[in-house]
Amino acid sequence: MKPAGTIKFRLVQLIDGVEVTPANISFADFMRFNREVADFIVGSGNAGLLHDAHPEIEEGSHVVKVVLTAALLQSIQPDYEKLLGGQSLRGMDAKRLAVVDKWQKRSRKNPDYRVDLLPENTPLKPVHISAATDFHGADENQWVKIERYVRGRLFEQGGKNKANIHLTLESTGQDLVVETTQDFLNKLSGVKTYDMVEVQLVAEENQTTKELRNPRLIDVASKRPYYDEDELNRAIEKGTKAWAEVGDISKWVADQRGASYA
Repeated sequence: MKPAGTIKFRLVQLIDGVEVTPANISFADFMRFNREVADFIVGSGNAGLLHDAHPEIEEGSHVVKVVLTAALLQSIQPDYEKLLGGQSLRGMDAKRLAVVDKWQKRSRKNPDYRVDLLPENTPLKPVHISAATDFHGADENQWVKIERYVRGRLFEQGGKNKANIHLTLESTGQDLVVETTQDFLNKLSGVKTYDMVEVQLVAEENQTTKELRNPRLIDVASKRPYYDEDELNRAIEKGTKAWAEVGDISKWVADQRGASYA
């Protein structure tokens, strides 16, 4: 399919004074940014459209270059033009708005964080999301406080200045940095990176996108999956060998009980 143009999504970020590049970006940041780029491209539309988009990772901070089809460009253009038009993003697709909001908030917390959108071979112009910009939507009243048990994969725990854990939610794929305490970190001391955990959170939930923000850990419900797959497989193998010489299992059970078997 003939491409209709490209957009480069460039992540500019300093961590401990060192610029993030494809060579040193953390796996968690790599996955998070790439997922956010995908969410921005598709918005609330059909994720199948991504099958016709072709990403490339380039040098220069961390750059994801996406070759767009005509259908994707047509979908993106109205919302992209809202970014060019000023601060208010009223009417923008909810998922795209959520992505812009994340990038904006990170830049406010860290002035060295910036996301550049750099179109090529399209009528669109570059957009820079940084601490100097003030993009905002009209959906702040859609955030409500919730308390919920969630399951997710643990990517990181600790924190240099504040205790926190990094989770990727099983239900939505959203990456969360969850505020916690040293006591809860001690409860998770036996959990390995990439293990599944179930925790109880208080957070704010967007009623449109179902995104969570400002999460805080209030309990650790489970530190393991609901079952150990290796242990289950061993039990199945053991049981299969034990019953190998029994022809009719139902008849054998009936005989042991002294019951008739039809």
